[in-house]
Amino acid sequence: MKSKIFLSTFYYKPEIGGIENHLSDVLDVSQRNFIVSRPYIIDGGKKALDSNDKNIYCYQGFKSIISKNKKYYKWLLPLIYINQFLSGYKILRRHRGQIAVVYAGSGDFMLVPLVLSKIFRLPLVIFVHGNDIQPRKSLLSKLYKRKILLYMLSLSKVVVANSHYTESILRNGGYRRNNIILLNPFLGDNTIENVKPRLDTESEKNSFTLLTVGRMVQRKGYQSVLYALKLLKDDGIDFKYKIVGDGPYKNEVLGMIGMLGLEDHVDLLGVVDETAAYYQAADVFIMPSIELPGDVEGFGIVFLEAGLQSLAVISSLSGGIPDAVVNGVTGLLVKPGDVEEIVAAIKLLMNDVDLRIRMGRAGYKKSTDREQIILAIDEIETRISHE
Repeated sequence: MKSKIFLSTFYYKPEIGGIENHLSDVLDVSQRNFIVSRPYIIDGGKKALDSNDKNIYCYQGFKSIISKNKKYYKWLLPLIYINQFLSGYKILRRHRGQIAVVYAGSGDFMLVPLVLSKIFRLPLVIFVHGNDIQPRKSLLSKLYKRKILLYMLSLSKVVVANSHYTESILRNGGYRRNNIILLNPFLGDNTIENVKPRLDTESEKNSFTLLTVGRMVQRKGYQSVLYALKLLKDDGIDFKYKIVGDGPYKNEVLGMIGMLGLEDHVDLLGVVDETAAYYQAADVFIMPSIELPGDVEGFGIVFLEAGLQSLAVISSLSGGIPDAVVNGVTGLLVKPGDVEEIVAAIKLLMNDVDLRIRMGRAGYKKSTDREQIILAIDEIETRISHE
């Protein structure tokens, strides 16, 4: 009896990232068993990852070579696709009669799952996340993502978009098929089961602490936050800003901290094993992401993590963030890069403890709600079952 999902993907646990977590969480709550085909990372010529899980098959994917030598990307693509295809073909042949549907983990590497679904005459479900389908400035990128990619998506049974913003990319690009299902990223059961709503008294502290957790890249809006904090400092307002994470933008952040005289107010904590204590010690989570060419926040699972810890959020009206943060309910959304609006949002939440508590409660409720998730997964099941 056909009962399993076959997922062909370049993004999956134990690698860290929003797409990796989203795909894993979807499979965990699915009604079906699953098999995953994903690459392992080449590092120094050695196999750096091999899964002991019998449902996960690793193949050579050249991912770290690409990240270190991006100029060779186009030359490695044929090898990547060949490895992805051979791995998937072997798995589907071996489990013929058990696989009911093929899942493609992202829009940027859906060619092979599409071909495999046609060879084995199986319905195809494609997950799209935002940047993987967002055209860049080059003519080749626009041609591919406005024409070829949309055509391949049209051959699928279901397209699963992670936010209204991601769906709008497709619609604005001319995609007209009525096979898109909205499925926001969500927190796994293992993440939420041990976290309880914060007590009201825990939000009332003598000092005010802002927190950001995430990879240190320009898109996360660190520059806007630091300039806003400089204005708060000049007004004589006391605060602490803690940054958990690391990344390529760290040196720029350090430079701005020194230039703005914020050394006594900002702590860079690097990568930590457990973030719960930092969430619990904070009053507000802040990450007002900005939009860069070809690089936009597709959703932002970290906003749900903040909500799970009953923290009000300050973010921006950018990309898929409004799906993760409900403006005026679980947090405040500002114009991307607008320092004055960030200052106003910080002051509002700093001076209104009751508002912070209400938003924290609403954030916890949103982060633990499963109703829309189950409805979306049931809709996917209904559509593929009618194949």
